[in-house]
Amino acid sequence: MEIIEKEEGKLEVILKAAQKKFAEFGLAKTTMNDIAAELGMGKASLYYYFTCKENLYEAVIRKEQDHFLQEIQKIIKPKANAVSILRVYSKKRLTLFEYCLNLAKLNGDGMATCMPFVKKLYTEFNKKEVQLVESILRLGIQNGEFEISNTNEQAEFICTMMMGLRMVAKNRMTESQMSKEDYKTLNNNMDKAIQMFICSILV
Repeated sequence: MEIIEKEEGKLEVILKAAQKKFAEFGLAKTTMNDIAAELGMGKASLYYYFTCKENLYEAVIRKEQDHFLQEIQKIIKPKANAVSILRVYSKKRLTLFEYCLNLAKLNGDGMATCMPFVKKLYTEFNKKEVQLVESILRLGIQNGEFEISNTNEQAEFICTMMMGLRMVAKNRMTESQMSKEDYKTLNNNMDKAIQMFICSILV
């Protein structure tokens, strides 16, 4: 047990160092040497835990994605207001998007190079996100808030709609990061979209 806890502690330290370097240089420019230097350890020791920077980046993003899912799951409780939870979901999903985009710092060229790897990472997460949203919709039905015939279909619709808004905003980027004004506009658009959806399913 003590050995397992030490290993988990070591992984946590590595992920924090990697997160710092990715946030500083982005995925494309960060090297395993950079992360090893931040940790004060040899590159060979780092390779013992992660074989390449893409695997390390994936671990960092997965950790944040899991945190997002857990945060929403914690508030999906019997009798909890599903409308409020959908609004919280929208806000926290934007926060996750901003975090991941800033961590990658991918411009068009960088995104093209990393696309297969990035696509796989987010395709897997999208399935979990749809399940999460569906559980919110089911709660709303149980509470008498929503009237929905197909919760899975509607959950996929919400996630696709939100993804579309995020992609439109990202495609308008001229640099590797979005401005505060861009995020403000995206936030407003996501608020409007979730409110329109809520109005369409209210009893």
